[in-house]
Amino acid sequence: MYFGNIYPYFTEEEIRTALIRQIKQYNLNYVMPAFEEAWQSKFWREKGYDGATFIQDKTHPSVDAFLHDWGYRIYGGNKYDDYVFYKLQKILKDKAKRNYIGVRLGGFFLRMKNKYIQKKPGTSTENLIRLYEILKKIKI
Repeated sequence: MYFGNIYPYFTEEEIRTALIRQIKQYNLNYVMPAFEEAWQSKFWREKGYDGATFIQDKTHPSVDAFLHDWGYRIYGGNKYDDYVFYKLQKILKDKAKRNYIGVRLGGFFLRMKNKYIQKKPGTSTENLIRLYEILKKIKI
């Protein structure tokens, strides 16, 4: 199966391989439980996946944007999703602080839409909260 509109010429397995390669290259093994949960949800098939929505992303596809899209599209997103995105961006890329500010400000409107219009719960999964707690302890 091909991976949605953003990658019409890549299979799901090719995208998965690229994301896991990034996790391994940066020694981010602690990301795997949340990544596997997100991957198993197959959220992009129904909800779509567009990576870093408002910013240019030189490393597309990227695990930070993948996890962030999963959180917002499945349960509505929250501060945990935004912080995981920010901290992984600090590890993987540049301009993380600028992107985090944009995600928090722009995300506010998405969270309100998700909560009040789409009635999503806004509650992260245990795997994502564990990843958030691990990333909070990492100094970069």
